[in-house]
Amino acid sequence: MESTVRLPKLSAEKRAIAEETANTMTRCAIAAEDHFAILRRKGVNAVAAALQEYEAQYTSLPAGTLPQPDEMDSAILQCEEVLAAPCRSDVDHYRAGSAAMALSQITMYKVNNEHGNDVLLTAMGLNTQNLKGKFVVDPEDQIPRLAPGEPLHPRLLQEMGLEAPPTTHAPDTGIQYPPYMPMGSQFSLEDISTFQPPRIVTASEIGKWKENPNHLRNQLFVGEFEDYERAFKVVTYMPVEDEQIVYYIQFDGDDEAVGWSGEELFSLLEGAQFTK
Repeated sequence: MESTVRLPKLSAEKRAIAEETANTMTRCAIAAEDHFAILRRKGVNAVAAALQEYEAQYTSLPAGTLPQPDEMDSAILQCEEVLAAPCRSDVDHYRAGSAAMALSQITMYKVNNEHGNDVLLTAMGLNTQNLKGKFVVDPEDQIPRLAPGEPLHPRLLQEMGLEAPPTTHAPDTGIQYPPYMPMGSQFSLEDISTFQPPRIVTASEIGKWKENPNHLRNQLFVGEFEDYERAFKVVTYMPVEDEQIVYYIQFDGDDEAVGWSGEELFSLLEGAQFTK
């Protein structure tokens, strides 16, 4: 039997705040995914070009940067205005997706600070319930598209050249691929409480996933990463040169997925816990 989220007991007033917050989070998750999916269908270069134009026109702040506390109310209004406006270009979609993610993050921050962690945890649990069966992502929309022989956008090449590869990733293979993929929503360790109790990944399962990586998509795991227990999921994968595969992994609390080699991914999965 599927387990359910154990939500804190709240007063009627706090429960109403939690429900309103959850509805905002759900609306933002769906809106962000809708806008970013449009860009992903056009290919990774379209995403990079939209990001570059977005940074040039609107902001160069890193994703997830929150405004100052006295600017949050005005930032919420700005996000709502962006989401309500029609999108006529790729950068409009990138801006709208970013606004949805920012609105969710600001709302969660304000609720936690103004009403307490119990209200935020309840809102997160309700958001998870809201998204069940409603937040359906077409797997085809999550495959990074790059035509054979198509050069990567300079924005991607610049990022790949300037950032040293994390020590937890495999050595550089010399193959160029997009290192990051923006995601429409975040998830947390608490979210996996809605799934069956986790169990240790078996060698047989790893073997099957190596043969058919499609079965890894959107599977949730819990494992030790950089000395911390983290929840993570394999968002999608992309075949590259020499029959190699890049796997895009999103960790709990992150709003982007990072490209990993198969060697490093399957090393991480050894001893990890698998949730369904």
